[in-house]
Amino acid sequence: VVGRLFGQCLPEPLKLILAPGGADDYRSYAARLSIVGATTFCGSVCRVISVVVTVCELLDLPQLILPLCLANLMSNFWANTIGPSFFDSILLLKRVPGMPTLIAAHCSHQEVTCLLRPAFMELCLPRFANVGDIEKVERCLERFREKRAGEVPSALPIVEDSGLLVGAICEADLSYLRSMSRKPTKSGTQSFETNDLLSLASKQKILVTPLRVSTSTSLKQAYLEARVTHKEGDTLFVVDHGVLKGLLPYGDLIRLAPLK
Repeated sequence: VVGRLFGQCLPEPLKLILAPGGADDYRSYAARLSIVGATTFCGSVCRVISVVVTVCELLDLPQLILPLCLANLMSNFWANTIGPSFFDSILLLKRVPGMPTLIAAHCSHQEVTCLLRPAFMELCLPRFANVGDIEKVERCLERFREKRAGEVPSALPIVEDSGLLVGAICEADLSYLRSMSRKPTKSGTQSFETNDLLSLASKQKILVTPLRVSTSTSLKQAYLEARVTHKEGDTLFVVDHGVLKGLLPYGDLIRLAPLK
């Protein structure tokens, strides 16, 4: 409706200004206006500039290069303020996981802290812990799986009392770490004394290098860092000067971000 209104009302006063020579001048003006309009429409829907090159080469109108470029840039700018392009809309509707969807949703420059779930901090393993502390983390993992609220972290952090991140283990190795923490005594019972989980995990060769990102890291930077380090599918550890602030599973990064 708005397009038709402008299309019918705007050309009439422009006739007197842009085509003072009469009908012949107006036809030439209308043809050029139609070319510019059709080009900018295609460019804004698909968010492309290459259509300008195509039109100029097909019609051989060098005098329209500047108007076409300016009109196309303006149409792309205003279209981006309204919504995603035609192709990006397909990505968003299908919720395709990956960086193109993050860019389409205009959230690739948001900080990773916008996706952190505070409940995941319950999965932190104290560096000096006993079997009871490990079992507490195991119960938390089971609770998260039962809720099915999203992906569960594949790696669990080992932290100091101050929150400083010192290491990590795979979630699958948690039960093995618990069994190694049970020390048999002379009476045949098992001791539940405190162990240095960092040293124990290192001796058993189950210690993994955590993928650290700072709290100011954008979603795009975190995604690319995971790809470059070949840690797709791993858990990202969000830290601030070495202090753990949250856990971000890779699945949350590429699936939840477009829905924000």
